[in-house]
This record gives sequence, C-alpha cells and structure tokens, in this order.
Amino acid sequence: MVQDNWPSVLFAMAGGVVLSLGNLATQYALAFVGLSVTEVVSASITVVIGTTVNYYLDDKINKAEILFPGVGCFLIAVFLGSGVHASNAADNKAKLESYSNESKDDIRGWALLAGLLCGFGNGVQFMGGQAAGYAAADAVQALPLVSTFWGIVLFGNYRRSSRKIYTLLVGMLSMFVAAVGVLMASAGQRK
Repeated sequence: MVQDNWPSVLFAMAGGVVLSLGNLATQYALAFVGLSVTEVVSASITVVIGTTVNYYLDDKINKAEILFPGVGCFLIAVFLGSGVHASNAADNKAKLESYSNESKDDIRGWALLAGLLCGFGNGVQFMGGQAAGYAAADAVQALPLVSTFWGIVLFGNYRRSSRKIYTLLVGMLSMFVAAVGVLMASAGQRK
C-alpha cells in the first residue's frame, strides 16, 4: 500500500530545521546567562507553544480547563526566572569565567551524557503522548526543575545570593511543581 506522505515529510523536515535553530540559540544562551536561566526560559516557552498547538492537533483530548491554567503556571515561572537572572547578573558573569577554564574533555563528556539523556527523555515523552495525549506529554517537562537543581547543586548557582533572589527562585520552582501537577491532571483517554 503506497501513500502520498510528502506533506507530512516536508512538515517534519521543517520542524527539524526549526528545532536545530532553537538548539543552536539555546547553546549561545547558555554561554551568556547560564544553565538554570536558559533552560527555564527555553523549556517553558516550548511547553507553552507546544502544549497549545498539540491540544488542537490531538483532537482536544486533554481537559482544557485544567491544561491551560497549568500552561499559565509555566508562563509565571518564566517571568520569575527572568527576575532571578536580572537580579543575579553580576554573579553569573564571574561564574561563566570560571567555567571557561574547565577541561574540554570534561565538557564533551557532559555534552554526550546530556544528549543521551535527552534522547531517552524524548522517547519516553513520545510514549506518554500516545497514552495521555500529546498536549499533556509535552507539558509535563521536568527539564526546568532538573536544570535549576543541577545549577544550584552542581554548579553553585545562587550561592550566597540575596534574599530577593531566593524568594524569586522558590516562587519559580513552586510554579513549576504546580504546573507539572496540574498538567498531569489534564491527561485524557484515547478512544
């Protein structure tokens, strides 16, 4: 059985090009503002756009009255994350200088591990989309939580920061936890 899938193939190719450009922009952003801010903003924007588009493309399988307030939590977290970065800019500059002195072999190892973990995560996310609807699967991303945690624990981001930064950070992380919980609750059932 032969099918004419060229429109789908071209759409997938265009998506790959856009994704590649987004990944390139993310790499540059990492160099300028650090892991925790870059991943918070880029993953949250991905969730907001991807969840909205997937909701309509996947026959509205998810509960909109639950799904979109969860997306709103991601938007609030983006603004809180931007506030954290703006309040902590001088500290980030000093830390970026110390990162540039790391061994290139260490950086390559971390990059390989990150690629493998992202590939595994994308596979699991796709399986979740098959089960619960792609809008919920796209929305339930723990990437901002994990990257912020790594930034704090492994890289010492926000160490000895002001009370304002800690307040913004706790607010941002709380919004992500709330968003993930609400978005998981919006999962629908396939017919």
